[in-house]
Amino acid sequence: MKEIYKDRIIEFSSNKSNSVRADIEDSFNPKNVNKNNNKFDVLITTDVLAEGINLHRSNVIINYDLPWNPTRIMQRVGRINRVGTKFDKIYVYNFFPTAQSNKQMKMEDRIIEKLQAFHETLGEDIKYLSEDENATPKGLFKHLTENENDNDNSNPELEYLQLIRDIRDNNTDLFEKIKRLPKKAKSSKSSNVKSNCTLTFIQKGSLQAFYISNGKETINVPFIKAVELLKCTKLEKRLMIGKDYYNQLNENVKSFNEFLRKDYIASSQTEDILLRGNQKKIHVYLKALLSSNKFTDTEEKQINTLIQQIELGAIPPKTIKNMLASTEKVENEIDAYNKILRVVPKTYLQINNKISKLEDINAKVILSSYLRNEVK
Repeated sequence: MKEIYKDRIIEFSSNKSNSVRADIEDSFNPKNVNKNNNKFDVLITTDVLAEGINLHRSNVIINYDLPWNPTRIMQRVGRINRVGTKFDKIYVYNFFPTAQSNKQMKMEDRIIEKLQAFHETLGEDIKYLSEDENATPKGLFKHLTENENDNDNSNPELEYLQLIRDIRDNNTDLFEKIKRLPKKAKSSKSSNVKSNCTLTFIQKGSLQAFYISNGKETINVPFIKAVELLKCTKLEKRLMIGKDYYNQLNENVKSFNEFLRKDYIASSQTEDILLRGNQKKIHVYLKALLSSNKFTDTEEKQINTLIQQIELGAIPPKTIKNMLASTEKVENEIDAYNKILRVVPKTYLQINNKISKLEDINAKVILSSYLRNEVK
């Protein structure tokens, strides 16, 4: 490939320096476009760049290997499939096992089944591998219960998502109890954390994230990591909330608001740790429509209103789903616009004067868990 791309190709792994990483960001992160340091067109990397770096100046990703854990695939694609991309389409190419190998390992089927669990439970509906990502609950259950040596006997993501589905479908009393929990609900449990800390789930409009703080350091944690920290059995004992809980809680809220101020409001771009699933997808679609010069001022205003309503969390999931469905098999931008408006109630085409922008909404603490380092 060097013969073709000359100096415009770079490879990166964990043994590379931070200066190389910085050059990669300058070449592939749209936020660094003004640095005029665009050196590369092709990046070959391990999963070391699968998190924490934006690469959406590109719109093509090639997965040479397919990991058993579907989260890693989602993380990779998430580097280029981000709000703010200038591309109308994102291309994902995958090297699958040969037919003979797949017959022995069933690798392709297993990964697609796992990805489908994310789609159905979290509303994440981007197809990462193929048009065949439509596994049934029966197929998922079969994979969870069968005992095959596929190097993935314990998949916490899939197990957790299946648990949510089981509660929703088979334990309605518990499901209703969870739904009735008041905001700012808190509890405490033992954990293998290094020091006592507080994990908080915070929401602002449709934007949401998990933060954890020990009072000295506060960081954002991904969904699956937060789930692992929250997980407990029915026999788990509730411990006393520590005196430092409220200080840590305030640090979490402070960091969440600071993130919004710096990375969301300042740039007017929603990072994918905030908007998820169908909300994110229709948000990207509407942003893409705005790049067209075929709309009147009134039509552009209505598209912007819908974008704001999504960010404010005002549009219900069912309407979001209908909006996405209406965009299938459209002929052009105007056709897409008209079909979307047909399924959106008029009430969502007007912004409430009292709450007209994201900054006017207060961040809400949904729940917190105080984690004590008392594991014996």
